[in-house]
Amino acid sequence: MIDSALMLMDVVDRGVPNLERIPIKVEEDFYLQYQWIGIGIKQPNSHIFPINDNSMWLGMGWVKKGDWIFVYTGKGEPRSNRIPGLENSIYTVHWNREATLFSSDEIHPYLLEGLVSLPPAFNDAPQQSGLFLETGQP
Repeated sequence: MIDSALMLMDVVDRGVPNLERIPIKVEEDFYLQYQWIGIGIKQPNSHIFPINDNSMWLGMGWVKKGDWIFVYTGKGEPRSNRIPGLENSIYTVHWNREATLFSSDEIHPYLLEGLVSLPPAFNDAPQQSGLFLETGQP
């Protein structure tokens, strides 16, 4: 379960280009596969109202208790580094956005878990590959 395996921390360097990041602490050995991070607006009841078109898949792979995932909102390449003196790692991923996402104190990240799948009607529809490539227009 994502709630116990990953702990989302507060945004670091909020609004600072190329430094703004979201730290996520790994609380138990866990296989990342269906985990997403999104952003939303803080509501009075401590809930988050999601903002459309603002989510990112965290990727796939094993993380261990004590590891960290840093999600930078700017551009960059993914990497992993061992934490000196420990058996744990820091995994760095990038949202690759042109601008910072958390310049307002009312905007916060949230974690969600779920498999994205097509509705049954789409699974049976004939595929039309190359439609845009051949004509250059829809």
